[in-house]
Amino acid sequence: MKYAITKLVLESGLFIDITEDEYKALKKARGFLFEALYLEQKFDLVTEDFIEYEMTLLSYAASHMMFSNLDYMRLQNEVNNINRRLVNLLSACRLYLDHCVHHLSSIYGSKSDKVAAVIEQKNTEYDSNLSYRVLEALRNYVQHRGFPVQSVTYNADRIEDGDRWQTLFSITPYIKTKELEADEKFKKTVLDELKKLGEEVDIKPLIREFVSSIGNVHKKVREILKEDIQEWEGRFDKCIQKFKNETKDEDIVGLGIAIQEEPGIYRESVSIFTDFINHRQELEQKDNVKYFSHN
Repeated sequence: MKYAITKLVLESGLFIDITEDEYKALKKARGFLFEALYLEQKFDLVTEDFIEYEMTLLSYAASHMMFSNLDYMRLQNEVNNINRRLVNLLSACRLYLDHCVHHLSSIYGSKSDKVAAVIEQKNTEYDSNLSYRVLEALRNYVQHRGFPVQSVTYNADRIEDGDRWQTLFSITPYIKTKELEADEKFKKTVLDELKKLGEEVDIKPLIREFVSSIGNVHKKVREILKEDIQEWEGRFDKCIQKFKNETKDEDIVGLGIAIQEEPGIYRESVSIFTDFINHRQELEQKDNVKYFSHN
């Protein structure tokens, strides 16, 4: 049995020897790097859905600034659209919180200290942040009972600055505690906390704080993965550089590693490419947690 860097194309004839340990390490690195990519992609779902929700509120506030005819149909359509954005966001948040542990377990094992550290971070956010507790319960309510937002108000506030003034147009979606109370499955301890804020509660700060908490969880995930990702990407770089040095070829299309049983017959092969690594790096730069995570 031989292990090699090769071109996974017909009649390539390329065979650069590597050790069995190098082969296994490269194969593992590839799998772990994909798990890291999936984590960034799912966090990106959260940030993109959050932006869409916020942009919907901005759009309706701007529309209210120009057009004041709030008839019943228009109001209901806008409330429905806000609920649609929130349902998407809450689903993305739940997906991320569940899957982040799954992906880390695939890398480190479910009983590892690193997985435990992320679970601890999630528990810390839940215990210390009412918004986290409310939105977790609200997501369950949405799944089994009804929409998160029951009413909205359109606001036009005069903002004075000396002799000058401006009008600030905004929209406020509300959750109603009496509506939530009608659901016997809604967590009572969380509902009692929410009632202290009033019968109608502005959902905007709750959503923003909840997304910030998820940012804190993802920040912990990135801290845990950082050094290992550098090692895994380094293995890819060394493999690619070894190929380039020995072939004087800069084209890595079709590059892979393989187990050869006999000349021309591969028992197993694994493609080696960097597009998915670049994609993960781009998402990491795009979704910069320091801009919305809180302490």
